[in-house]
Amino acid sequence: MANANGTSDTAAMGSTEATSYGYLKDFYEQVGTDYNGKNLTFLCKLCAPTLKKHVRTSATSLTNLKRHIELMHPTSLGKYLRMNDNHKRSFTKAAPNMSVALQKAKHTIDLKDQQIQHLQETVALLTEERTFLRGLLEDVLKGRAVSVSPASAGPLVKSEDDPQVGYGISSTSSS
Repeated sequence: MANANGTSDTAAMGSTEATSYGYLKDFYEQVGTDYNGKNLTFLCKLCAPTLKKHVRTSATSLTNLKRHIELMHPTSLGKYLRMNDNHKRSFTKAAPNMSVALQKAKHTIDLKDQQIQHLQETVALLTEERTFLRGLLEDVLKGRAVSVSPASAGPLVKSEDDPQVGYGISSTSSS
């Protein structure tokens, strides 16, 4: 929730450790953000006991935080830079893992696409069989004689012994 100056309350934000800026916890505590999240406000922990200095910076570039350390706490600059470099390295180490995960996801999608294609083909075959059997049933119900002979109709009705052998159905009119 925004306060009078347009920044979020610390209670609503949570601590710096709970945000993506947790790596800054030795130097700063995030105390607010503007209404659209483009600018952040941090409390400098090195100044905090006496000055309670708030430093505003862009959410996409934390240069103002580094600049404050350079100007106000130059003896802590080395530690700040090392901490920042370690944070950046952790992202580059995570990149190969993301690449592997992406490849696995693509492979899973390809397999699912193949399964869908197979199911679509099966549905087409079953629809064709249903149409044939419906016509056959209509013929039977109209009183036409129907005889069944092996293998003349192809794979419409499968044999239990051999899935490749079908039963052919031929109809003869009883006149």
